[in-house]
Amino acid sequence: MKYYQVVDTTLRDGEQAAGLAFTPAQKLALAESLAEAGVRYIEAGIPAMGGGEAQAVSLIARRLPDLHVIAWNRLVTSDVEASLACGVKEIHLSFPVSRLLLGLKFPRGLPQALHALEHCVARIQRVGAVFSIGAEDAFRGDP
Repeated sequence: MKYYQVVDTTLRDGEQAAGLAFTPAQKLALAESLAEAGVRYIEAGIPAMGGGEAQAVSLIARRLPDLHVIAWNRLVTSDVEASLACGVKEIHLSFPVSRLLLGLKFPRGLPQALHALEHCVARIQRVGAVFSIGAEDAFRGDP
């Protein structure tokens, strides 16, 4: 038997469509529906955006404790702090790997990005949370 997990990104990625924004109540209802469908991993949003976004992530984390509620973060410790404040125990870090994005986000390049990653991971581990790292813009990254 093969083992797999579905990670649903509707609550974060779905809002990237023009004119679409979910309220905290709508995000909770969608998360509940996904849970009923058997999805166990939900990327709930970006708490660093504040306001309703942080409220929604916090609400989902509190109301659906059996789910793996994941918060999306840049490689910035303030993002990680915002996610932890919402009560999530799973933090996704977006790591830019193409030269283009590395240059835009980290003027000193890869060494600066790796330093930021170290700080974020250390903070996450200090509170006993887990992390994942996504290769942002990997298609244009060096092999």
